[in-house]
Amino acid sequence: MDMRDFIDLFEAKQEKLELLKLPYGRNELSPIMSKETLDYHYGKLAKGYVDRFNNQEGDSDFNEAGAFLHNLFFPQLQAPVRNNVPTGKVADLIIKKFNLFEAFKNEFTGAAMSIQGSGWVY
Repeated sequence: MDMRDFIDLFEAKQEKLELLKLPYGRNELSPIMSKETLDYHYGKLAKGYVDRFNNQEGDSDFNEAGAFLHNLFFPQLQAPVRNNVPTGKVADLIIKKFNLFEAFKNEFTGAAMSIQGSGWVY
């Protein structure tokens, strides 16, 4: 899927939405994300956007956007492997800016935890 496909998907008004199936088991992201956290964010919050949109409840644009963004988010996750330390250009960028991966993790965690009720940061 290229950028044009994403744009077409985003711009196309849907009559019914669906929550994409997870490409991994609900236990496979632990210890990064627990089964309970995944059940809450995928099974309740993301599903809620889809259900509210399909039932024409609340703000349809908001619910459509919430469903769309979650359908982009969840497929990007993968089960932890080895030490989960980035490599290549991402690692080079982190080292250039933060000197150590641990320093990056501390800064990232601090930024995420400072966002009330969310913790999502990029």
